[in-house]
Amino acid sequence: MDDKDNKDLRKEIEELEKLIEIVKEKHKEEKKDFKQSERKLSGAIRIDLATKYSSNPVINIITSLLMNFILIYAINRLFGFAEIRYDYLYVVISLAFTLYEELYKEILIRRFFKLVIYSSGLIFFFMNVIFFYMIDLLVFKMFFSFLNAFYPLLFAATFGIIRLIVKNIYLFFIRKITVITSKKRS
Repeated sequence: MDDKDNKDLRKEIEELEKLIEIVKEKHKEEKKDFKQSERKLSGAIRIDLATKYSSNPVINIITSLLMNFILIYAINRLFGFAEIRYDYLYVVISLAFTLYEELYKEILIRRFFKLVIYSSGLIFFFMNVIFFYMIDLLVFKMFFSFLNAFYPLLFAATFGIIRLIVKNIYLFFIRKITVITSKKRS
C-alpha cells in the first residue's frame, strides 16, 4: 500500500506542478495585457485635483512657495488687483498662502475626499477665495487691500487658472526629464 500511496502522491504533485506552471503563464499574460492597456490609457487626459510638485514634502513645499510667490507677485503687478504698501508682504502672503493651502488640501483629501470629488476640486477654489478675502479684510488692513470687493474673487480665479497651466507644464517637463534619465541608466 505504501508504494501505491507514493505513486498517487507523486502523480498529485506532478499535477500540482503543471497547474502552477499554467497559473504562472496566465499571470505573465495578464501582466502583459495590463501593461498594454496601461499604455493605451496613458494618452488620456487626467486632472489631479491636489497636484503636488514632488513626492518629497520638503521639495513640494519649497517649489509651491516659489511658484505661489512668483504668480502672486506677477498677477498683481500685471493686473493691479490690489494695493500693497511693501513688497516684502508678497513673501509673507505667499508663505501664509502656501502653508494654508498645504494644510487644507491635506485635511480635505484625507478626511473629506468625497467632497473634493463631488465638487470637482471647486472646494479648493473657494478655500483660496476665503484666504484672499481674509488677508484683505482681517490681516493686512493698512498695508494690503484689494481695490474692489470682487477683486479677491477675480484674483483667486486668475491665480488658479494660471497656476494650473504652470503646474502642468512643470510636471510635463519633470516627467520628460525623468524618462530621459531613466533611459540613460538602463
